[in-house]
Amino acid sequence: MGHRENKVSPAAVAPRLRVALAQTLVAFDARENGAQIRAFMRQAADAGARPIQFTEGAMSGYPSGPGKQALAPGRTAGPFG
Repeated sequence: MGHRENKVSPAAVAPRLRVALAQTLVAFDARENGAQIRAFMRQAADAGARPIQFTEGAMSGYPSGPGKQALAPGRTAGPFG
């Protein structure tokens, strides 16, 4: 007799994985950044997500967003603002 194949859907055997993505504003203070990251981790875990991915440099203490713009030297009006 011929060989009978058992066809099983990958979804039937693979566990579900909920992934969280977080994009945060980075402050000068690494402790503040860590507190913010831990808060997002708790929120993601409460929603059933494992793992959570943060942006590069999220704990660095090198600012992003308005903090970074405040440090940038002023410039005159030009073609890009």
